[in-house]
Amino acid sequence: MLNNNILPRPDYKNKLLKIGFNKDVVSYLLQVYEESKNQCCKLVGQLVGLSYRDQIYSIWNYFIENVVYQEDFGNDQCLKTPARLLAEGVGDCKSYSLFFASCLHCLNIPFVFRFVSFDNATDFQHVYIVACPYTSQQIILDAVEKDKFGVPIFNYARDFL
Repeated sequence: MLNNNILPRPDYKNKLLKIGFNKDVVSYLLQVYEESKNQCCKLVGQLVGLSYRDQIYSIWNYFIENVVYQEDFGNDQCLKTPARLLAEGVGDCKSYSLFFASCLHCLNIPFVFRFVSFDNATDFQHVYIVACPYTSQQIILDAVEKDKFGVPIFNYARDFL
């Protein structure tokens, strides 16, 4: 449904963070979001007029078809802007979250970044987006979680601390 001819242009500048503490990653992710939150506005502008759920599902399908998960290696954390993520086609949960956040921002759909841990309550290990949080219509956008066939699961997040 989304047209690739309206992709944002990446600047290919590294958004690199020499990791120290999780609070640094969280702070830098929010900073990169503020700098790049309008990058997907033309792309998702094609979805205006659809219900919010259809808009979100269209973004999800587009993303799943065009981006592959690849974890950062070593201690450096690379946060790709939405444009760069789409151009390169690979990224991790931080870059995934920046893309989804930009799309939802451009569609005026409320969302939050959810930072979670699975085995240590003091350190975040993962981040994803929750659209329409704290409502009965909330939708989870965590493309890292996959079914038994390796396909990302729409509106699903595993248990966390």
